[in-house]
Amino acid sequence: MYMVIRKTRTSIKKVTEDKKPLSELVKIDEKISLDVVEVNNHYEKTKAAFSRIYYISEGIMQLIINNQELLLEKGDACFVEKGMLFELKGTFTVIIVSRPTLYL
Repeated sequence: MYMVIRKTRTSIKKVTEDKKPLSELVKIDEKISLDVVEVNNHYEKTKAAFSRIYYISEGIMQLIINNQELLLEKGDACFVEKGMLFELKGTFTVIIVSRPTLYL
């Protein structure tokens, strides 16, 4: 299976004042979403609602998982499993691929 998603199929939603979604390519086959989000001086402590991959396309994202601090820079990616508690900090643009199950 493959799918090309054209910009014309994307939608943009507002998340918070410091998060600016650039585009949201949602529900590819109702199981996968792909979001492009730009954040400025952002901090978030959250529990992953879905298994997801974060790919940093600009800036630096500080990720804290299990008391371990990781700096992710442009070109870096990180997989976070559904249910994990983690923190995000920084100013960056990130591509997020999410799926409710572990299997991508």
